[in-house]
Amino acid sequence: MEKKYNDKDMKILKKAYVDYRQLERKLSIDFGDTHDIEKVYKYIEKMAEDNVSISFTNVDLDLGYFDFYYNDMLLTISTNNRREVVKLSGDITISNLEEFYDIDTLDFEELEKLVFGIEKGDIYV
Repeated sequence: MEKKYNDKDMKILKKAYVDYRQLERKLSIDFGDTHDIEKVYKYIEKMAEDNVSISFTNVDLDLGYFDFYYNDMLLTISTNNRREVVKLSGDITISNLEEFYDIDTLDFEELEKLVFGIEKGDIYV
């Protein structure tokens, strides 16, 4: 059974899609295919000075990852991929921060399909 989202949740999901894409693009432009996770961590840390929504949760640079809150999302950046380059993970937890609840945990492709209404089904009420 498909999950149902209300209007407010859909608005947050759409914003999360845009925010994710913009962050992904910014990281790609500024770092390309780097292996230096510490450099990317410091970059996000610097971004946090101007964006109060950014805070870190699980950080283990020796194991090649860190989790952080960014706008309405909990994201992971890691080197745990085939090429061992620093990448934004496709797994995203999206929250309603005003009402303090998690909307859903999706991979990026699921979020994209949801936002663009690619899959038919009873997902939006």
